[in-house]
Formats: sequence, structure tokens, C-alpha cells
Amino acid sequence: MTTLTLVGLALLGYNKLRCDAWLEFGTKWQLSAYPLKMSAAYWPVNLYSYSLRSWFASCQFPYLYQVWSTPSSAFPRAFLPLPRGYDAHEPLIGFLVGVPLVWLAPWAFILSPRTVRPRTQQARSYLFCLLSFGVMATVTGIAGFSVFMSTMRYLSDVTYGLVLLSLLGAYALKSHRIASHVPRATSLVIVALSAASVVIGLLIGYQGYNGHFHAYNLALDRKLTRTLSLCKGESPDLPAWRPAFGNEPVD
Repeated sequence: MTTLTLVGLALLGYNKLRCDAWLEFGTKWQLSAYPLKMSAAYWPVNLYSYSLRSWFASCQFPYLYQVWSTPSSAFPRAFLPLPRGYDAHEPLIGFLVGVPLVWLAPWAFILSPRTVRPRTQQARSYLFCLLSFGVMATVTGIAGFSVFMSTMRYLSDVTYGLVLLSLLGAYALKSHRIASHVPRATSLVIVALSAASVVIGLLIGYQGYNGHFHAYNLALDRKLTRTLSLCKGESPDLPAWRPAFGNEPVD
């Protein structure tokens, strides 16, 4: 704790010397085409984006597309107005949609595993994991969730913590007496959510952030698309899943 305090004070001192303000970390003096803007006003739309924004489904391989959106198509504007200057164009799939395993995370807080006895080393270890994974799934996202835009890159800041928290929730659910009444159904749910998360991750990851697989492996991409698509000769009308390049038809 002493070391962390000294490092924090040194950083504040560095800010004062460099930017003439204790709490100025340099964002005011950025040389960027997209200066970083952070505000609590961006939290509601970012929370929606990072949890509930969905994919575009198609018969064309890889079936699920992360798309470049417009504010009118990305949000339910009727009850979620966008702050001025907010950018909603970059592709994003919320963790509740793209990582179904996360649905198990609440059980880590709701249930106490039957195998964990109170006031034991095992109980302290479980609490340590719960707090550590909880911090990874929340605190690491504070900066990204406060920015004037949402992007898949920032979602990765919390995804690792969410997945670990979800696995802890799966353990709490499976080892609780509730699961003893329906053990097979509980196992099936855990396996199904895990498998769905892996499959969705592979399909989305195949595209790359800006459709890089298509751009840099065009021949292989076309071969896979022809072989694995389910369109039966149709030419699907895909949205913009790559920025500014369009979507070339597959021969």
C-alpha cells in the first residue's frame, strides 16, 4: 500500500510539472484527429452499447457480422437520447449478446457454493476471487466507458474479468444444492452457454476488426464463403461491416 501511495503521489507530481495541474494527465494537450473526451454523460449510452448492442445475422459465412452503425440504427433513441458529440459508428457487440457465458456471472454473488464453509481458508479464497474478478470486470472499464465513443477494443478491457466472474458463477451454481435437483440440466446450461460464447467469438474473430481477413486473405475468404454460406444462390444484402470500403460480392 505504501508503494502504491508513493507511485500515485509521484504521478500527480509529474502531472503538475508537465501540465501545470495535479489532475491533468495530458488529455487537454492531445495532438490527435480524435481528441479524447471523457464525461459521465456518456455512461448510459456506453453501458447500453457494451452490454446490448447486437450483431447482423446473415446466411453468408461467417453468419454473424459486427457492423459499422449510425446513431439512428445503433440505439433505441426513444428512451436513450445521445449526448452531443457522441460517436456510435464503430462496430461493437455487447457482452450479453456476444458472450452468453456472462449470464452466469450473477450466480457468483447470489449463491454461496455448498462446498465453501464459512470462516475457512476456502471461503476466504472464494471471496478473494469474487472481489478480484469483480474489479477486473468493472474498474478496468471506467475509463473506456467514460469516452465519447464505443468500440470493440474497449470492451476487451472488461471481458476477461467478466468471463472469470462467469466461471465462478458456474462453479457456485453447479456446487449449490439447487443444482443437485437438476444436475444434468444445470450442466447442459453451462456447457451450452460456454459453447455459444466460443462459437460466436470464432465467427466474429474470423472477420477481424475492420474485415482484415477479407481484405488481406481475399482468395481464401471467398473460398470459405462459397463453401460454408447457406444462402442457396441468393446474394444477401449485407450492411457496412468494413469502414468505407464497401462489401464486394463473392464470386
